[in-house]
Amino acid sequence: MNAVDDGGVTSRTASIDDAASGHARRLSGTDVEPPAEIPQPTATSLGGGAGGLELKADYLPRFVARVIDLLVAAALAHVASPAGFFAGLTYLLIADGVMPGRSLGKAVIGLRVVTTDGQPAGLRESILRNLPIGVAFLLAVIPWIGWLLAGAVLMVEGLLVVGNERGRRFGDEVAQTHVMNAQRVRGVSWD
Repeated sequence: MNAVDDGGVTSRTASIDDAASGHARRLSGTDVEPPAEIPQPTATSLGGGAGGLELKADYLPRFVARVIDLLVAAALAHVASPAGFFAGLTYLLIADGVMPGRSLGKAVIGLRVVTTDGQPAGLRESILRNLPIGVAFLLAVIPWIGWLLAGAVLMVEGLLVVGNERGRRFGDEVAQTHVMNAQRVRGVSWD
């Protein structure tokens, strides 16, 4: 007997035939496997840890939501000095924790702040994550140098969002939170 080396053609042909016959069986209605179920994220899978699903929000909606929140704070600050200034600062610090994980800007745009275990951010997380923004708000009261420093704080925070693969800025890292697009998650109820 002489063994002929066909370069694996026989085994490749056999595997193609097996695949074709399996496809034909599925088309004929026999041996049909149900389609694989697409996993939906749950509150426990949102953390982005091992096996977690990361649903970070896009940059533009986050920016627009932050601008809305800053406009609300500025409006409060100009309503009645000096109490209005402190009302604006307080709004910036606690806004993400009053409604479950949503400030006014995030509610309008459809974003939500969640902790790494998938729960909506509370008052503690809101204050921690928004401290840098509050510092910028305080610095903005000081002419020229304060404006520059406030702009620098906001710019660093923005660059951290873009540079972090999970979209987390410094405040998010401290508070262990992240901003996600609430419309992308189905089957999770926080309200």
